[in-house]
Amino acid sequence: MRVERIEADYLVETAYDLWTAVEAMAGEQSSGTFVPVSGETPELKPRSAARVEKLEVLGEADQPSLPGSGAHREGRVRLTARATLSWPLDNIGPSLPNLMATVAGNLFELKQFSGLRILDIRLPDAFASAYPGPKFGVDGTRKLTGVNGRPLIGTIVKPSIGFTPEQTAELVDVLCAAGIDFIKDDELQSDGALCPFEERVRSVMRVINRYAEHSGRKVMFAFNLTGEIDEMRRRHDLVESLGGTCVMASLNSIGVVGMIALGHHARLPIHAHRNGWGYLSRHPALGWSYVAWQKIWRLAGVDHMHVNGLANKFSESDESVTASARACLTPMFEGKPCTVMPVFSSGQSARQAAGTLAALGSTDLIFAAGGGIVVHPGGPADGVRALRESFEAAMAGVPAERYASTGPRSPPRCRWPLHDRIRRPSCRDPGRFLRRRFHRFFGRYGGHDLRRLAGGDVCRDANARAVRTLSELPSDRNRRRRPFAAPGVAGRPFARGFPRARQAQGARHALQDLFNARLLAKGGVDWPRDRFISR
Repeated sequence: MRVERIEADYLVETAYDLWTAVEAMAGEQSSGTFVPVSGETPELKPRSAARVEKLEVLGEADQPSLPGSGAHREGRVRLTARATLSWPLDNIGPSLPNLMATVAGNLFELKQFSGLRILDIRLPDAFASAYPGPKFGVDGTRKLTGVNGRPLIGTIVKPSIGFTPEQTAELVDVLCAAGIDFIKDDELQSDGALCPFEERVRSVMRVINRYAEHSGRKVMFAFNLTGEIDEMRRRHDLVESLGGTCVMASLNSIGVVGMIALGHHARLPIHAHRNGWGYLSRHPALGWSYVAWQKIWRLAGVDHMHVNGLANKFSESDESVTASARACLTPMFEGKPCTVMPVFSSGQSARQAAGTLAALGSTDLIFAAGGGIVVHPGGPADGVRALRESFEAAMAGVPAERYASTGPRSPPRCRWPLHDRIRRPSCRDPGRFLRRRFHRFFGRYGGHDLRRLAGGDVCRDANARAVRTLSELPSDRNRRRRPFAAPGVAGRPFARGFPRARQAQGARHALQDLFNARLLAKGGVDWPRDRFISR
């Protein structure tokens, strides 16, 4: 709906005369004050004063919701109401920082009210012209991740803080192999001495870029660049230069001006974290509704907005979470919708998948399950698979338990744990072991004649490398056998000081390359990445 004036809806609670109290609020937030002033002339008021557009009584309150409200006449009923105020655009112009001061300024402290909460705002089209809004939003995020027709399966690096850059990269390696779509830093992870931002980005992007070369689809990682404005710009440019596809910022830490500056500078999607939201919203009679609050940040330029999750670990109700997520997908202006991708997180797992999809009524969401994936009993790969199958079942209208037993099966996996078996002390002839396993697997799934493998240059190159490496491996079958060292045995790391172990490791890498290439050749880039073997 197009409006010519700035409008805001409030929930108010007062024991004063309702109309008098709301008019005092309008005056405080425009041309008036607590006493009449000579400059507030009859000519000035129509030009600059706020107006009470609507006042609807909702009910009575037995007790004041907040302390500190002023005295009132004995016997007067305490009422709750929905009030709509409006301001002329010329009072502040299309300015988000000054909009915050206007619709959410000193009014929360007015003694006439024992409860006051902003419920929604509506803005003139001039705001849409003044601010860029989301540069990527839903469509741009899907294009960068290569995910269409279903929710994005995401997770958070856990533990939240304490990992080094190398440990973070190792976890990302596991998650990429599991077929994840989206990963994010925890909001607590920034640029500490244990895990400096630049080192973390370089370590993580090496892993992500390697998987992108194999799969043709890049995992989106939201690096937390929260900091001062110049720091955020430098960090954004570093992520972009290394091939990253997303950055993250904590909204309440950098403020409206910081997000506007980042939004103007950014050439990557901005993942907006709302940590601290509780102090703005937890009391139902004070602060902000998310429906109103998220509009500020959408205009400032964010592309993803956290909305909590169903059956979450916090105090927010499912009804509030659902309303928040739907608001992110509701257009703000007729010619500029500014829709963003809602992010469900906080204690999420496969159990909430069906309910989330039903509540939102759309697949345009990021489902970020931290512990629900990372600490899954079967490992991260099974966590990702369980989450994906839960959403597939919900989209098909089938109970998850039945879908798990009757749903479409994924392409065959490599069932021989090569990276484990080759390192065991019992494997005394790695060359013979690799040949046997290689031919057995590809004889079963890929045909006996390796030269018939299809799939273009990638597959042919990997095939040639694997066959060449296998042919060069000597056999210890008729020689005196020496034990094959496992990791950590006698203080020796894998393949150090053991020529044959190094040869076996080379063959293992060649086989992995070939297997990954076969997956690409047969299934294309849409195959789940948990089928790819990680080195």
